[in-house]
Amino acid sequence: MLAVTSQSSLTFAISEIRCERNQCAIQTVDCAYQVAWSINPHMRIGAVNWRHARAQHQAYRRALLEAGAELISLPFVHGAYDSVFAKDNAVLHSQRGRMRALLASPVHGERQQEQRARARVLDTLGFEVLGGSAACLVSQVHHAGRVATSDTTAMRSTFA
Repeated sequence: MLAVTSQSSLTFAISEIRCERNQCAIQTVDCAYQVAWSINPHMRIGAVNWRHARAQHQAYRRALLEAGAELISLPFVHGAYDSVFAKDNAVLHSQRGRMRALLASPVHGERQQEQRARARVLDTLGFEVLGGSAACLVSQVHHAGRVATSDTTAMRSTFA
């Protein structure tokens, strides 16, 4: 999940949970959210109830809309099943008409392809895409965050 704040609204960019029908020539099991690998202790391969996941995703979108948020739909990244999770994607910031996206840098290769896809989409939407760091500048103050799966190389170079 990505969010942009402005004076009047909150905007979230949310990944779709499956490929659009026109996105893939042949629809396969790889065209939808699933747990296909285990890169942390919370992941159990094959443990997804897809209908339940879809209902949760729809309820989440509905709750954001009912709260007055605007939504930007990001396409499902074929084969990047984790891309639907509402965490560690990017920080979006808009100030005086300038939109920036500070992408997270997942350390696992399974997660990196989704960030490349997000960067392309966000660039197309007019965001200045800043390379993977877990840091952002808010009111002239740098904020940094790190979890066990963060690649901190870009963050260190940001503050150097």
